[in-house]
Amino acid sequence: MVINSIMKKKIKNSIKTSIFVKMLSMMLAFIVFILIAGIFSFKTMLEKTIYNKSNDAINNCISLFYLEDDMSLDEYISNLPNDYQVAYFNLSDDYGIDILASNKEINLSKQVQSKIWSSLKVESNYFEFLSNKHSCFATTVIKNDNTYNLLIVLNISKEINYFFQFILIFIAISLAVSTVFGLLTLIWTKKIILPINQASDSLEEIQRQNYNIQLKKSNYLEIQRLNLAIEGLIANLNESNNLDKDILANISHEFKTPLTLIKSYAEMIIDFSGDDKELRESHLNTIISESDHLTSLVNDVLSLSRAEARVEARITRFNFTELIRSTINSFDALISKENIELKLDLINDVYMEANYKQICEVVYNLISNAIHYAKTKIEIRLFNNKGIYRFEVSDDGPGIAKEDLDSIWNKYYRGKNKPTMTVKGTGLGLALVKEVLTAHNYQFGVVTLPNKGATFYFEFKKDKI
Repeated sequence: MVINSIMKKKIKNSIKTSIFVKMLSMMLAFIVFILIAGIFSFKTMLEKTIYNKSNDAINNCISLFYLEDDMSLDEYISNLPNDYQVAYFNLSDDYGIDILASNKEINLSKQVQSKIWSSLKVESNYFEFLSNKHSCFATTVIKNDNTYNLLIVLNISKEINYFFQFILIFIAISLAVSTVFGLLTLIWTKKIILPINQASDSLEEIQRQNYNIQLKKSNYLEIQRLNLAIEGLIANLNESNNLDKDILANISHEFKTPLTLIKSYAEMIIDFSGDDKELRESHLNTIISESDHLTSLVNDVLSLSRAEARVEARITRFNFTELIRSTINSFDALISKENIELKLDLINDVYMEANYKQICEVVYNLISNAIHYAKTKIEIRLFNNKGIYRFEVSDDGPGIAKEDLDSIWNKYYRGKNKPTMTVKGTGLGLALVKEVLTAHNYQFGVVTLPNKGATFYFEFKKDKI
């Protein structure tokens, strides 16, 4: 099915949106994390700065209070810097404080006064950041055997303003970075999407069976791998297409020759040999032979098609040794006619779990192939090698040329070495063998030497009873 232009556009937009949204989500998550981390870092720095400033002020005030022995509290307070709000006070009966003297007017909420009262009652200092950009410290001091309650309020608005300015600057920088990163993400997304769209276009052309496609190069490893996969697909399709054409030509040729002969001999019977019994039988035998060849060709094509389609085959357990003997029996007449010596070396009662019909076809084709190429003898063996059974069919024919070894399993391939007998083959036997054994996950191959014949084999594991 060819994807229409609307669907194609939707797919491209979907891919583009998906990649951009993912990148944008990652970017926003990163920015939020940086903002939270930055705010917490600035907050920690602010608290530390305010605490240090408050601590310095408290130490300065208390040190000055103890150093000036002759100075009254009013004089001491009036001489303090304007940066500090300092007062001394008494604890009132209503859980508050009564300020006795201060260098500036101090207004504390009832809640703060209650906290100061509670802290000093249990002989503990009080320290708190107030909501009006001030820090408040209260403690009890003793001077000249007199006990005083000292209150210090420090203005920290400057530090807090600096904090918010830093936050605003940090947010502005983060937004600027986000914008730049967003633009870069959009550009990068387009660079990624472009080769993906090209790959999509290429696949659509492949669907239309147009294999003349040029893919543009990319610097991204993933796109390079995608392009390599598409190029490999195109190469395989081209090879398959050419092979299909060759197969069609070969099948046409294979069918044409016997059909022509059948027609010719049928016409000869009508025109010449109708009354000549001996000649008529000769012509009829030729027609029967060519018909058998056509039947064999059709059967092999059907068997190969089923094997290539990997249709789930019915697996049964059967006596493989008996299958070999039964198959050999079907060749008795041919072996006798060609005066070929047959040597058997088979283990008795070897059982196999496989598709019986397909394994029959494999054994039949391997024996038939050996008979076609043998000069004087063939040898069929079945033996056990450490739990692995190996089936071999050997002939003493011309062997297989080295350059033909990788191609003999292809359909209709004809090697340099020709059969020694005139029996016709369909050219599909070894291709069928390959498909069946591959589907069964059996190891198979061929061992050959020039002018010393060839040995075809396959291996399977010992059947578990």
